[in-house]
Amino acid sequence: MGSMVWLLGYAIGMILIVLAVIILVFQRASRMPPEEIVRRRYARGEIDREQYEQMLEALQVDTGRAPR
Repeated sequence: MGSMVWLLGYAIGMILIVLAVIILVFQRASRMPPEEIVRRRYARGEIDREQYEQMLEALQVDTGRAPR
């Protein structure tokens, strides 16, 4: 019985650690500037050059700042 309680505590601890890592990763991604997201999508080949330029231009107009 005692070993089962220890095993349960260990499993719960591991689950909490995994959840904390997942939350940290998603928080980091959500703080990424939109221009960087567009650049990464272009680098991965998800969008072509025309889409890339259109998206950067739209972001520049929406935010009132020059692309980086």
